[in-house]
Amino acid sequence: MLSIALSAGGILLHAWLVIILWRGQLRKQFPLFFTYNIYALLATAGRLAVSSDSHLYFYTFWWTDTGFLLLGIASLHEGFRSVFEGFYLLRWFRWLYFGAIVIAVGISTAHTIFNPPIQVHPFFGVVLKLETPIQCIQAAIFGLFYICAKLLNVSFRRYPFAIVLGFGISAIGTLIPFAIRSIIGKSSDNFVVYAPSVAYYITLGIWLSAFLQREPADDEPASPLSPEQMTHEVRQYTRVMKGVFGKSNES
Repeated sequence: MLSIALSAGGILLHAWLVIILWRGQLRKQFPLFFTYNIYALLATAGRLAVSSDSHLYFYTFWWTDTGFLLLGIASLHEGFRSVFEGFYLLRWFRWLYFGAIVIAVGISTAHTIFNPPIQVHPFFGVVLKLETPIQCIQAAIFGLFYICAKLLNVSFRRYPFAIVLGFGISAIGTLIPFAIRSIIGKSSDNFVVYAPSVAYYITLGIWLSAFLQREPADDEPASPLSPEQMTHEVRQYTRVMKGVFGKSNES
């Protein structure tokens, strides 16, 4: 009954977010995040519809989980890029950023192929193996976002900061319980089951509290930068990074 109540609450909150994003024309500013919330609404409703059949629920859960993983990391990336567009002109950053994602996903997929889980459908085995690396990647992007915002003294922007913070909390709230279970064992099963749901409700609360308020005029996205402005911005990023790493080497 608690799981059903949590699912029903999630449906209502995602529906509310979809309405807010639609009415505020924010679906154009954050199309992937808007798509994520529509998907979450439909996927959670599908899970709830088959919750009385454990066999059907199992397959529905893991099929829909794939969409949550892919759209989640895409939405998080969208929030990151909306603030740090200039970073993507740096070749080393593109290789590091996307390379880390590809390597993590590739290692998990290869491990599943050569060491398939026992008594589990191969597809679900891949999803199970991908979930932890993708959650780690989301947590890492969340950390990178706030480190860069601090180092570069980026002014606060409510919407992208809320999107990144929400996914970061959701990822950490999923990883920590599983890490605890691997240490303590089955005695922590209830915590492992419900802690990610609590983290996700916190995430939804952060998103709603952010998008229910109109973003201040000075926080709204500026018009696209000219090539000269973008080059200047990239140089500033590079100069700050060199200064940080230079101080680290001196110490």
